[in-house]
Parts: sequence; structure tokens; C-alpha cells
Amino acid sequence: MSSLQIALLLLLCVITYPFVIGMEWLIRARGLKKVYAMEVTDEQYRREQRNALFGTPIHPAVIAAAVLAGALRLAPETVFNVLLTFAITFVWTEVYHYAQHRAMHLRRLHFMHKEHHRSRITNSWTSISFSFWEEFFFAVGIVGFLAMVSQFLPLSFYGIVAWYLLYFSTNTLGHANVEINAPGYHDSFFGKIFTTSAYHAMHHARYVGNYGLLTVFMDRLCGTEWADSPEVQTRAAQGHGLTALMERFDTPADAGASASATPQSRN
Repeated sequence: MSSLQIALLLLLCVITYPFVIGMEWLIRARGLKKVYAMEVTDEQYRREQRNALFGTPIHPAVIAAAVLAGALRLAPETVFNVLLTFAITFVWTEVYHYAQHRAMHLRRLHFMHKEHHRSRITNSWTSISFSFWEEFFFAVGIVGFLAMVSQFLPLSFYGIVAWYLLYFSTNTLGHANVEINAPGYHDSFFGKIFTTSAYHAMHHARYVGNYGLLTVFMDRLCGTEWADSPEVQTRAAQGHGLTALMERFDTPADAGASASATPQSRN
């Protein structure tokens, strides 16, 4: 591995911390609008910060192991290869994250995910508060697939790093429990593609539904999007944060639209 590649992996080991600390500062300084107008306890902050000490470095460690073992074959670093690798990584992680996330909500596998879900009201630190096993299998699932692809189509190291930088930054925002988009964003062009902080905050508060990572495609394909996601996003953006974990805004007509995402469906 080159010195630049090593430096980038070391960057990935620590980059989440300035993201998280910066987001927490921004929320306090700007008084951003909360999705759930409920307080996070000091005990939760301490627990999440302890978890954050070992989780993030798992990803660059798995990447390094795959490269050094020759399992992840690297292509010449051209703009095309970077963009292609980024696109492959993006699409795969949307599918794999959804599948893993749904699987970890099954009773036999929930032990891996329950630590993350102890945070029913999220904050920026929640974005890096996972069990070892959840982070490990997420990293192995991503890098393992890319290693298989690279046997036929060598991939760009920088393209993989670029996806991780996107993931770490958007994951911080996604757990921040603040809504920075305008009211009605969920029904806009981009809102029909990408998730929002409100989208994922609902998953933690209600424990199921809205499983997607950066996009809503898998939830819509599998019928696990909460039907009142647009209403929750709009209310949060207007400064009317929810005041109860299970507060809902389904109308009688759409109350069953997300039947597979209702709390009663959790295994």
C-alpha cells in the first residue's frame, strides 16, 4: 500500500469524530429544528461515546486487510474508475445495508443491533454507537462484495474512500435528530430519492420501518416506509417536533399503507 492510501485509511479511522462534534456544535449554535422535541439523557451520551471509541476503525481495517491480502484488486486511479467504483459501492451498500438491517431486526440476530437501538431518541453520537458485530459484518459485507467484483473488474481505492466519506458525513446528519430541509421536502424530486434526518429518527423512535441507508428505494420496494414520513418531515421542518416516540399522523386512508413496517411486525 502507498503512503497516501495508508493516510486515507487513517483519516477514515478518525473522520467521524470531527463530523459528530461539529454537528453537535452546529445544532447548539444555530438552534436547528428537532424531529423529536425530547431530551437525550447524559447516560445515553456517555454510553454512545464509549461505543464510538472502537467502531469506526473497523471499516478501514477491513479495507486494509483485503488490499494487503490481494483479495481487493485495485485499478489505475482514473476519474472514470473512481466514479465507477463509487457508483458500484453506492448501489451495493443500499441493497446490503437494507438486507442486513432487516435481518438484525429478527429475534435471533437482534443481539447485534440492540445496542444501537437503545437510543430511541437519536443525536450525532448515535451515528457511531454500534456493537462490534454490527460494524464488523457491515464492513465485511461491503468490502467482501467489492473484493469479489474486483476479481473481474479492478476497482478504485479512492472511489471506495469517497463513498465512505459520504457515508460517514451523511450518517452523522441522519442521526442528528434535526431537520434541515424545507417543509414538504419528502415529496420533492430529491426527497423521493434520499432519506432525511426525520426519516431515520422515525426508525429509532418506532423501532421498525424506514430501514434505508441513504435512499428510500429499498423501503418503497419492500413496503417498509412509514406512511406518515412526509408529514413528520414537514412538521419537524416547521419547528413542530414530535413529543412521543410512537406519535403518528397516518390518515384513516393510509394507515395500513406501511403494514409491514408497523411496530407489531417486529420479530
